[in-house]
Amino acid sequence: MIARGLALSLLAAGLAAAQSSATVGTYTYDLNGRRVLASQSGITATPGASANVRTTQSVNGRAVPAETVEEKVVSEGPDGKVVERIVKSYDESGRPVATEKQVITERKRDGGSEVSTAIYRSDLNGRLSLTERAQTVSSDSGAQSTAQTLVERVSLNGGLEPVERQQSVSRKDGQRVDTDTTIFRKDSNGGFSAAAREVVSVTQSGSTTTQNVSQYGNAATGQMELMGQRVVTTTVRPDGSQLQVVDVYGTTSAGRVAADYSKGPKLREQQIIEKNMSPGGGFVETLSVRHTNSENGALSAPKKISETVCSGNCIPPKPAEPKPAAEPKPDQP
Repeated sequence: MIARGLALSLLAAGLAAAQSSATVGTYTYDLNGRRVLASQSGITATPGASANVRTTQSVNGRAVPAETVEEKVVSEGPDGKVVERIVKSYDESGRPVATEKQVITERKRDGGSEVSTAIYRSDLNGRLSLTERAQTVSSDSGAQSTAQTLVERVSLNGGLEPVERQQSVSRKDGQRVDTDTTIFRKDSNGGFSAAAREVVSVTQSGSTTTQNVSQYGNAATGQMELMGQRVVTTTVRPDGSQLQVVDVYGTTSAGRVAADYSKGPKLREQQIIEKNMSPGGGFVETLSVRHTNSENGALSAPKKISETVCSGNCIPPKPAEPKPAAEPKPDQP
């Protein structure tokens, strides 16, 4: 759900420059293999604002709202901008149940940036109050970038207190970018200790991008151990369509720790995501999954899980090419 929400946000950001709209429908398949509309999102965008209304079907078969996201730029200048995002969620009957307001403040700094996100959530009476705040400070130095994030949440006394810290270091070497992120969480003694770590390597080779994600967590031994891994290979075709293959590795199978987990993660699932462009700027994205046999590790035949259809102006505009600097005119005699 997070990934899908992010994709829709990026789509809305791309639409804003063109004052356009798009409709995104997500379909799943029932036990009989029939294609069923699971949810639909209508996205409209204008410069500085966007709206995303996601609907689903109620038990009576009616289309009811599931979530609405409205975003607008409150202020923008050479030193940064402030964005306000309102997220409303609804129950299965379409009745509103919660509202969340996010205020994202971006500021430019010498050699980096600072992003602060304040999250306000509604109580039973609908009143909004500050419940969480995150601040990320980033800096660039040559081929290396660093980011420090502090997350604060409301404590029992009503004030904000730090509960999580993140440290991230990225290094670029030619067509490869390596990012190492460690998450520290507050323990029972009030101190911070490493709780999770993620190492991401992205390599570009022609029209193919390979992303290797390794995830670490605290094991029963108290040491940080490799828990899972994803290898994502994305190939973009000349017509704009793309094929993405995601190999998912893990140390568990069917919710249980595998007997040979100490030998490292095993291939558990393969996701195949194929995106084909449609006339008029739309696309059709199909997700199929192959599971491994618990006995011999062989992959099953692909099973289609969902299909996402976007109609309208679904292709974000390409960034403008930088103009070459004007050649200096020779001094006049």
